[in-house]
Amino acid sequence: MKSLFKFAVTISLSLFLLGCIGSKITQENYDKIQNGMNMEQVVAILGEPTSNDGVDLGGLVSGKTAKWQADNGATISVQFFQGTVKFKTFTEGSQ
Repeated sequence: MKSLFKFAVTISLSLFLLGCIGSKITQENYDKIQNGMNMEQVVAILGEPTSNDGVDLGGLVSGKTAKWQADNGATISVQFFQGTVKFKTFTEGSQ
């Protein structure tokens, strides 16, 4: 019985802590993204994007837009040109 109680407490605390972690789509993480970073560096900060699309014109010119969106509506959008960050925007979500 004691081990069942300990197990239940451990699971409850784990779920609570996971809920406290929150979203990576924050002003603080947005500020970490710098022009010249590649996609892998941005993914290391924000995780995998919610959506992305791009174009490649025969290797001469390539561009991609990646978006990360939190459940509260906060959005970070990053535009890559030739594989590196050129523009970024942050839209706050509802609290």
